[in-house]
Amino acid sequence: MVELRTTLTKKLSKIEERKKALVNRMLDGVIDQETYKEHNGCLRNEAEQTKAEIRGTELEEIDLESVLKFADRIILRPARLWVESSLEQRQRLQKTLFPNGIEFDGEQFGTDVSPLLFRLLDGISDDNSCLASPAGFEPALSP
Repeated sequence: MVELRTTLTKKLSKIEERKKALVNRMLDGVIDQETYKEHNGCLRNEAEQTKAEIRGTELEEIDLESVLKFADRIILRPARLWVESSLEQRQRLQKTLFPNGIEFDGEQFGTDVSPLLFRLLDGISDDNSCLASPAGFEPALSP
């Protein structure tokens, strides 16, 4: 992935050099305005496509372990994440969890809809999920 990104970065540099050379040719009167516009548009499209490919290589290198640890912090310990966050991070977290905002009716806080995260988690648990295994499931240990 690093090699691909290096290759794409070199390609982007060459495109930028070609764009500069194109401008110089137009300024020197070697090519006319119409030819400049046509070639510049092609180079601009090629540069944008190459930049998108570079961004794609960066996204593929996201450390899955870090993403899972962060998800664990959000899902299992949102209160701790809230306490450890800065004001800006708290506002972003609140906007993510409660996109329609939080309302206060004078007595208690609430939302108009449950956040997707909590609706998904609600479907996972059932009444028996927190109960211990019934006695006799495993052999009893001697004292």
